[in-house]
Amino acid sequence: MQLTNCIPPRPLSPARPPDQQFGSERPTLGRIEPDDDPTNRPALTTAKSPQFIASANYFKNWRHLDICPRSTSMTALCEEYRCRALIALSCKQWDCRYCAPIKIRKLAAQTRDARPNRLLTLTIDPSLWASPLDSFDGTRHSVPEMITRLRRKYGEIEYFRVTEITKKGWPHYHLLIRSDYLPHEQVQHVWQSLTGATIVDIRQVKNSFDSCNYLTKYLSKLHKIPWTARHLSVSHNFFQPDTRPPRTKLSFLESKRVAQHPSSLLAENHEGSRVLRMSAQLFLLDPPTDAELAAPKLDEPF
Repeated sequence: MQLTNCIPPRPLSPARPPDQQFGSERPTLGRIEPDDDPTNRPALTTAKSPQFIASANYFKNWRHLDICPRSTSMTALCEEYRCRALIALSCKQWDCRYCAPIKIRKLAAQTRDARPNRLLTLTIDPSLWASPLDSFDGTRHSVPEMITRLRRKYGEIEYFRVTEITKKGWPHYHLLIRSDYLPHEQVQHVWQSLTGATIVDIRQVKNSFDSCNYLTKYLSKLHKIPWTARHLSVSHNFFQPDTRPPRTKLSFLESKRVAQHPSSLLAENHEGSRVLRMSAQLFLLDPPTDAELAAPKLDEPF
């Protein structure tokens, strides 16, 4: 294969300094189409070429690498290509405008394959609680308890739960469920006995791609919840086992973590080095000639 078969570039986006990267903006995503499997997409790079020369001037725009702005670095020796490697370690946090859409797309694809058939919304009664935090602490364990009670009568129930807050800050829960028929009256009765709340909505999801888009919509508008970072929970058997064939992995030696963004590390320590981008987060430094091949489909190394 030739280097020209590597990941194609995309146009540069206007740069924003890291301290202005976050704030009130939330990640936005379009609909997930039936043949749109985010886990199989190639990584994108804003570098002018998958191969480039590291320079301080080039990395004044830290978004050139198109990686998480909160990334730290890992350096290692790549056994297969006999050269140094730089691995970008993303923060994987929900409030990151780079990581959140990736997490959402992966979860949406997994949820599509899980084929849930019901969407359940569970509310809380603000009049029963002194504050949103109290209501969350008093009801968050009620969701799995409700599922446990319903399973005794209606059999297998698997779920994916998303915690959302209202404009006034009160929590409520959205659950995508895979189960047999669940009577609304019984679900409402169990939830009321656990939390005192009476408003419960359950509806059928007839299309697995609709459920995927429900999840995408809720996750894309997630607010920061000040009293918890755990927006999601999932029952043990909700997701289907991954049956995809294993993908190529590289071997690394002498790995070392560095609390520095990869763009800064390249600019400060590898000025003039030839850099070959192999995946979204893997860069080879001064690779030998036989390494200059099309980027293979790699799992994330760490």
